[in-house]
Amino acid sequence: MRLFFVLSILLTMTITGCCSTPDLTNDRKALEEAIASFYQAIEDGDGKAAIALFDESFIMLPNGGSLKQGRANIAESWAQGVENGFRLRNIKMVDMDFDGAIAYRINQYEWGYPDENGEMQWHPTKNMHIWKKQPDESWKLYADIWNSNHE
Repeated sequence: MRLFFVLSILLTMTITGCCSTPDLTNDRKALEEAIASFYQAIEDGDGKAAIALFDESFIMLPNGGSLKQGRANIAESWAQGVENGFRLRNIKMVDMDFDGAIAYRINQYEWGYPDENGEMQWHPTKNMHIWKKQPDESWKLYADIWNSNHE
């Protein structure tokens, strides 16, 4: 009788999901929405909206440049770059995965900036973004590293 009681409880716990797992479907949806919002902000030339998607501890590892850390330390120059014409095109996701509170996305794309005549100058490159889940369940860009393709 005691064994039947224990097995009944274990079966009930399994069926009702007492040991809940994270809702990865909603996490993935929220992550994809944050990524789409980030790229849309760049496309719209809205540097402030793009910066709002940076984690407070954001780390930038630019191609050939020094590491920069902290959203507050990067925000103004980064936002000005977007507002002055920095754009991305032909963004192709190479790989993406996440587990719990951390995610990565690897991309190939072209970035461009207008020259002195206003003509966009496009440069092939690739990057890896690390996204971090926030206490409010939103996702913020935590790290960005990119390298140019010198083909």
